[in-house]
Amino acid sequence: MKLQVIVPLVILLVFAYLIFIFPFEIIFSWLGRSTPLQETMISTTFVYLVCLYYFRSKSSNKIIKFFVYEGMGIGTISLFIVIFILSISLVFNISETQKIVIFVIIFFPSLVFGFLNAKRVSVKQLKFSHSKIKNNFSFIFLSDIHI
Repeated sequence: MKLQVIVPLVILLVFAYLIFIFPFEIIFSWLGRSTPLQETMISTTFVYLVCLYYFRSKSSNKIIKFFVYEGMGIGTISLFIVIFILSISLVFNISETQKIVIFVIIFFPSLVFGFLNAKRVSVKQLKFSHSKIKNNFSFIFLSDIHI
């Protein structure tokens, strides 16, 4: 295979693990349940294949779309919070129970805040006039779009 094909596939595999699997493995370890390597590999492969199918086929299946998009949102929030807690635990001695409490305290308000803000989209019409612009043009500028 060409490098142009392999690199995006490897990036998607790393993405599938870091966003969908890693945060929850860490949370399970805080709960006292270690995840076997085989389970990690199977779940990462499953998520990878679902994401690969969705992104390559542009499937309109609402279940797959929900899994990919909502999973990316929840997984990204979880990843950032887990990394934050792991960073703090390098400096301070924090018990596993305290880590879980910190996660819950940060995660749920962040999730609610994200869902509420995603519902508010603002549209502004701007008019430009300049002597060098002779024709009327219409364009759309999308800024700060997050899935």
